[in-house]
Amino acid sequence: MQATLRRRSGLGAILWVAAALGIGAFRSAGENPSWRGAPFRCVFTNGNLLPDLAQASTPVRIVTAETALFLYSTVPGGRRGTTRPAVHGFDGTVWRSVLHDGIPGFTNLVSLHHVGLWERRALLFLPGIPAEPQPIYRWDGALTAWLPPEQAGTNPWVAGGRILRTEGSADAGMRIHLGPPGATVEILDDSIAPGLSGALSLDGDGQTVLFSTGSAARTNAVIWMRRTDGTLRRLIGEGDPMPEGSGQAAVRPGSTAVFADGSHAYLVVDNQTGGRQRDLDQVLFRSDGDLVEPLLALRSAPLGVAGTRVIAFTVGSVTGGEILATATLEGGRRTVIHWKAGVWSEVFAPGSAFDGESPFDFTLHRDGHLGDSLTLLLSFGSARRPVHRLYTNARFQTEPPHPRWLVESGAGSLPAFVLVGRSLTRHRILQSNSLGSWRELGVVRTSESGRWVLEPDATAGAAYYQAQELPGDQPPR
Repeated sequence: MQATLRRRSGLGAILWVAAALGIGAFRSAGENPSWRGAPFRCVFTNGNLLPDLAQASTPVRIVTAETALFLYSTVPGGRRGTTRPAVHGFDGTVWRSVLHDGIPGFTNLVSLHHVGLWERRALLFLPGIPAEPQPIYRWDGALTAWLPPEQAGTNPWVAGGRILRTEGSADAGMRIHLGPPGATVEILDDSIAPGLSGALSLDGDGQTVLFSTGSAARTNAVIWMRRTDGTLRRLIGEGDPMPEGSGQAAVRPGSTAVFADGSHAYLVVDNQTGGRQRDLDQVLFRSDGDLVEPLLALRSAPLGVAGTRVIAFTVGSVTGGEILATATLEGGRRTVIHWKAGVWSEVFAPGSAFDGESPFDFTLHRDGHLGDSLTLLLSFGSARRPVHRLYTNARFQTEPPHPRWLVESGAGSLPAFVLVGRSLTRHRILQSNSLGSWRELGVVRTSESGRWVLEPDATAGAAYYQAQELPGDQPPR
């Protein structure tokens, strides 16, 4: 995140913000269902235009942060039906563009890869293919390059103030790094985990890592856990007995649902010998690396869901010791179910209406749940002619983004400029006289109250100042 301020009065921080006009997506909340005391409201309807886009976008990923809801989408364009990527943010009032290929410097944008959130607030993403080294970009009210390619690595994942990244390939020898941005250390390689083929998940504290070895194509894939103390535990492999079930496990590292949360791994494993769908023995279980606890299985009646058996389910997210999943119950009814402390429950009452209509389907996203905030895509109408709407119960924090500048009375005739950022955080201060080139004045650290004061030099003439927050230097939460 960066802000720029001219030394003369009348100029404030220069932030790139797009106006949200012509959306037409907001609907009356009415008597919509609530979760955690906050009602759901519609904030986007598929087919509406988002800012700076000439054509309607299709949602592909939903991310809920403390300050905004972020929507990754695809936009029609190019030849032979190809699409272009875009990401937008909703702060509770309006949608704003974050990135699309109409922005200078990104005219050849072909993909966007979500990396994570910084301090649960700022969006981190790659404007390209994750297997290629490139800078990680950050959006916290403005767009800035956050981490250079050599520190971002390939396939990066950020959580809990730490970054998980890989080097090399499964054929040439893979290495996995973990640590604060810019100061990661190697935690896994082929000598420690023979056949290392990739990292699969990082828990929200940035500690527990799930990774795989082997290859599903060679039927020797195994999913492992690296615990917070650095010890490795084998969780499940191709052909292993199903947890508390019949048959053998089908382990596909690219498609098996895998989640790390705290000190536990959560996995959804299929039975590879099951023939017809009704015979499939699919199980959701969790493990701390030693003990295995089945939580949900097909044709079982989840504790707390009125004794109704589940005939299909998809886990959407696992975070903070909670699981959210979509499920089809016996009789064909679709619903969203929630697990916490050993008990399942339905998020909505059967037949709940949203703005007067009952949805026939729900879609959960891995990053759509954050604390008491939940965002999901609801489908109305019919499967032949569906209308998809985005609903959220999030109440976003609206404090100004960091860092930012304030103007206060100084000791002399000139005002003092106060950099306001996060507590005890380093910032690089740059100066320019024309905005054509910049020179570094030094690195400063904010006080415990998050402030640092710049006293202008009366003889320096007009100048611009810029503050860039340095990643990986925040105090522990």
